[in-house]
Amino acid sequence: MRETVSPAITDSHNAAYVLTNDRSTLPNAIYITEGEPTFRDAANGDYHLTLTSLGVDSAPAASDPNSPKLDFDGKPRVHDEASIPNQFGPMDLGAYELQPSCGQADTVYCNGFEFQ
Repeated sequence: MRETVSPAITDSHNAAYVLTNDRSTLPNAIYITEGEPTFRDAANGDYHLTLTSLGVDSAPAASDPNSPKLDFDGKPRVHDEASIPNQFGPMDLGAYELQPSCGQADTVYCNGFEFQ
């Protein structure tokens, strides 16, 4: 098994809101979760989280005004998934924020209009 970080991080101020399959090299802190992230299709390079992933709604929204406002897809970095209780806040862990799925009846919020 590959260590999460090497050398180990012992100060809990240097590792926060992490989802890992091996926490042995991370501090013992409540906001470090051990488990699998459940990606959409990691084998083919799709690292978007699924709705059942432990990384969904697992971090507080960044309070730093210089924090990125958009994810790697150019979509809002914070989307609170109403069907999932927030573990530590509304932001997902990782590079992509789980976005709402669009139905045919939703023509305003699913056509990119809200991201302008």
